[in-house]
Amino acid sequence: SLRKNDDGSMTVGVSVADVAAWVRPGSALDHAARKRVNSQYVHDMVVPMLPLPLSEDLLSLHGGQRRLAKTVEMTFSPEGELLGTDIQRTVFYNANRLNTGDAEKIRQSDYHGHQDIKGVLNQMCHLAAKVKSGGESGEQDSLGVKRMLETFITQSCKALGHELAEAGISTSYRNQVEKNTKSTYDAEPLGHASVGAEAYVQWTSPIRRYADLDVHRAMGRLIDGK
Repeated sequence: SLRKNDDGSMTVGVSVADVAAWVRPGSALDHAARKRVNSQYVHDMVVPMLPLPLSEDLLSLHGGQRRLAKTVEMTFSPEGELLGTDIQRTVFYNANRLNTGDAEKIRQSDYHGHQDIKGVLNQMCHLAAKVKSGGESGEQDSLGVKRMLETFITQSCKALGHELAEAGISTSYRNQVEKNTKSTYDAEPLGHASVGAEAYVQWTSPIRRYADLDVHRAMGRLIDGK
């Protein structure tokens, strides 16, 4: 999501279904998810970490439906500098459910029926280019939709990791001490070399990764000041 502010800054929101609101620690669902650790993909089959009625319905941000979510809002200057982060529980309404291919077609098309979506996509793609380049000149003026999403998701993982570490909250930090080495999960932040972050977490797939669910629970403690 995108919000333009009166001072010229822009706030980008990354929202993910709030799995922690449904899967409570110590419950039967939690024990089953802990045992599986991740959803398993074998050939054309999927063994889901969580039951399909949850993962494909209540925990999926279907278009036109309200869903419990957690949101990381990042406010950037017009030059792409991160000015602040806000982490909150939200009720998310998906007004336009699009895959990256369809979104890219809308962004590049002359079809007038999608002008509002096209405008937002273009603004986000331009901002993502500035964020990725660190405000330096000579980089791309705009990114495609897929790379835009990757940029803001990575930024949300860095921003959230920073906020959790600053608050002294232990969770499943994703660490990589040196580039081109294997990443590990640790209770404390050791830094992630590939993304240039002192604290980094993965939080966007709590339906299929138990470590991400652990981070969502840590987000709850951060929001509640615990």
